[in-house]
Amino acid sequence: MGRTYTTNLKLSNPDSGECNWDVDWHRNQTIKDVVEKQMMMRNFIFTGGALSYGGSGTLIAYSLGRAQVADVSYDFGAGTLTMAFAAAGETVMNFIYINSSGVASISISQPIGDYTLLGIADSDESGEMVRVSDLRAYEIGTTEPFVENMALNGTFDLWEYAITQTSSGYGSDNRFKNLNTGSTKVHSMQDFTPGQTDVPGNPKHFSRTVVTSVAGSANRVFKKTRLLDISRFAGKQIAVIFYAKADSSKDISLSYSKVYGDGGTAGDYAVEIETIALTATWAKYKAFFDVPNNAGKTLGDLSYFTLDIYFDAGSDFDSVTNTLGQQSGTFDIAEYQVYETANKRELSVLRPALLEIKRECHKYRVSLSTLRSRFYSAATSAYEWYFTFAYNEMIQAPDVLIEATQVGLTGNPTLVEALPYHLTLSAEKTSTPGIGEFNTDVTLDAEL
Repeated sequence: MGRTYTTNLKLSNPDSGECNWDVDWHRNQTIKDVVEKQMMMRNFIFTGGALSYGGSGTLIAYSLGRAQVADVSYDFGAGTLTMAFAAAGETVMNFIYINSSGVASISISQPIGDYTLLGIADSDESGEMVRVSDLRAYEIGTTEPFVENMALNGTFDLWEYAITQTSSGYGSDNRFKNLNTGSTKVHSMQDFTPGQTDVPGNPKHFSRTVVTSVAGSANRVFKKTRLLDISRFAGKQIAVIFYAKADSSKDISLSYSKVYGDGGTAGDYAVEIETIALTATWAKYKAFFDVPNNAGKTLGDLSYFTLDIYFDAGSDFDSVTNTLGQQSGTFDIAEYQVYETANKRELSVLRPALLEIKRECHKYRVSLSTLRSRFYSAATSAYEWYFTFAYNEMIQAPDVLIEATQVGLTGNPTLVEALPYHLTLSAEKTSTPGIGEFNTDVTLDAEL
């Protein structure tokens, strides 16, 4: 793709009768030179990075934004840089740019290597800004690509089990297992204050895990999500992006594993591990995993890619947590995103509506409330009836939990068969002619 520039890109126009016209001519040639280089490089601005007066004599300010440098995308916050002092009666050009580490920088020499230019500001002998040219390059015909979040319910909008959990396993936020052994935890849904700006995107809820660590080599507390079909990840770079904070500065560990499914090769666990240092304020954290292909592996049914976040880990788990160790504390996670990328490029993720989240999550677990049947039998002996209920197809035949009340039957309805797309119940009418009736709540669990 090509590059385009904002309408703020201006060349200098010498004043009428200006005897030092060559100064502006030289400046214009420099601008053309750096513009041509930007056109040919892999570097550009997604958003932000506008330059302005920094509010104090020698400062130039830049707004927060995102840039791509050498195929890697970087978020940068707003800030100021100090301009150089020119010789008496002259001006000097200050190049303001995002360097190859994603850091805003300033130099009176044209940068070399990979960088994304924000602009050129001229300063005088007092170091004050005289003029500025906006040199931000944009990709033509594109904005940031939007991708789907592979982590279902990564927005933590759906809590159909419960809004609080102390047990180990599935039990609160859909598609996430909140696990503990030895150490204890309280996991709960928390609400964001409307209008808060610490975590962008106007999220409603976040996940909170309050850990009470109990000393023991086999003790641990961690959060897990399983993403169906390992083939989707094989040979790809996977980005894991989320916001998090703790009650004080604490480390957590993030790792991925590959499970090849029923009948497949034994899984590869904690293939890569990242240690992430949290603080007491919300911040964005990123990890990029280069997932090996599946060469030499046998893929069985229901293979999956697993991501684990460890909060507390006894020494038995040193090898899968980078020796995280044991700790008590409060750990908050929000806006959990997983997607395919390349060159550690951060992309924009589509935010699904709650109805879409439910539709996808219900392929793994769904509750069918008040399945009801009422029928009449004239038979004078007990007689068995069969009832079939259809639902949207699940990822596998589910386990079924039945809670029922009945009238005129020999007992509550019982399960005959459960398939990924329907279940069959049987109900036996008593030997007394008349009406038989049951009301049933059914939970279908096909989770990995």
